Amino acid sequence: MSLAELKRRLTVGVTVRLVERPSGACDEVKTISLVQSNAIAFGPNGSKRGTQSWIYWARGMRVDTTANGFKVIWPNANFLRYEWMPLTGAADVERESKLDAERVTLEFASKSTRRLDCGVKSIEDSPLFGGERQGKLL
Repeated sequence: MSLAELKRRLTVGVTVRLVERPSGACDEVKTISLVQSNAIAFGPNGSKRGTQSWIYWARGMRVDTTANGFKVIWPNANFLRYEWMPLTGAADVERESKLDAERVTLEFASKSTRRLDCGVKSIEDSPLFGGERQGKLL
């Protein structure tokens, strides 16, 4: 994954899990709150109220793809390894489109109880189905 691809994927609202840093393993869930051309900011976390953590895109840094995420490596050998968080309900576009398709399918599959003439006259009296008025029209 190139840095450009990563920057396209990291948009406001995306949630990632920080799993490894130079000091060792960790488990912090972070949500992107601001995106700039030279950096991204993660929203305030629970331990330090009102503060944000940042990742600045430095020259010479590289991005490696891992099994379920990415690893950002700076020229001075510092690194951060993140994993993608699964999408939830409203953010999962594919899931929402499948639900919409199911709703439409169910709507067309169920028999309509609505009368064609809006309840004014029964369908048997309609000229379309050989009712009494059909003879008058022909």
